[in-house]
Amino acid sequence: MAKTARAAKNAGKKLVLLGISLLVALTLVEILLRVVGYSPAVSSPLNAFHEAHERLGWVGTPNHTSRFKTLNFDAIVETDTEGFRINKSSVSPDENAPEVWILGDSTVWGWGVSNEEMFSSILQEEAGPGVRIRNFAMNAYGTLQEALLLEKLLSEKEPPAKVILMVCSNDFTDNLTDKGGARPFVKLAEPGQQPTIGNQPVERKIGGKAATLKRHSHAITFLSYCTAVVKQIRKRRQHDDMFDSSWKKQADRVPKGRAKKPLPDDQIEGMRFAFEKIDALCDQHEIEWNVISFPSATTGFAKPAQTLALEEIVEDLDAELVDILSGMSENRREYYIGKGDFHWNAAGNRKAAEVLVERLGPNLGL
Repeated sequence: MAKTARAAKNAGKKLVLLGISLLVALTLVEILLRVVGYSPAVSSPLNAFHEAHERLGWVGTPNHTSRFKTLNFDAIVETDTEGFRINKSSVSPDENAPEVWILGDSTVWGWGVSNEEMFSSILQEEAGPGVRIRNFAMNAYGTLQEALLLEKLLSEKEPPAKVILMVCSNDFTDNLTDKGGARPFVKLAEPGQQPTIGNQPVERKIGGKAATLKRHSHAITFLSYCTAVVKQIRKRRQHDDMFDSSWKKQADRVPKGRAKKPLPDDQIEGMRFAFEKIDALCDQHEIEWNVISFPSATTGFAKPAQTLALEEIVEDLDAELVDILSGMSENRREYYIGKGDFHWNAAGNRKAAEVLVERLGPNLGL
């Protein structure tokens, strides 16, 4: 009995010593990083640039500037007083220019690019001073979250002249999942009944104390970044060949204008629910709205399944689907980050903005 108690006591002492050693090590790393002027970089943006919101799941952190870095890019993210990324363009909109709101997820938010290289910043430059572009995209959002965000914005601001919504292929599945309880989702109903919104208010809050600690500790941010880099190296090994081979296979095997296979009915139903909500809001506030289907790097020259699904959904609404896919087919591989990351790079953001202005015309069709 005494021997067991002694062993437990010794184990406790070792744990205390280990904890003290880790604390001392973290403190020394913290001091060293600050002395050498290390700029903390983050590789997982959801907790780094966002904070919890009970209805939307998460929103941007207001007045926040931080370095977003992976093996593929190194960018500075800057947000405004509301937590949205700040447009930085060589063109200043006219004082009374009509507003165009851009909604979307990570691509429009500006994954992997600094503020001046974002799609919305380039779009302002290309469209000219006759319109004012506002970037209300939010990283990792599904289309339902974008609909709920639009509802929130319209309750707080004067309505814009136009809304442009970008849809990515993952949005179709994002609409149907709650991300571990962290976001609202489309709750599909039995046949003959209407879908509803599930997990609102959200069950799990993103971030919390761990995210707050990261924001204030260079050492913890650095160690977290190193862990993320190891994961990225593994991902690169798995996806190195995907960027070239998948694109070539699609271009060679799939006839132009056709998708390889249709989307499941539940994904289309979930997207239709989100679209109908956006359509009702735009109708109520007399707002024009356009939809863009994100041209995937691995789609080749064929219309992706999500574009065909969007065409079907938009037919019944007061929206217009704007094709930028065909305008980005030539030299497409130059527009994406690659190496397991298929967001637009700076060249892709610029090309997409140029094509959109070309398709919609001066002042984006207003």
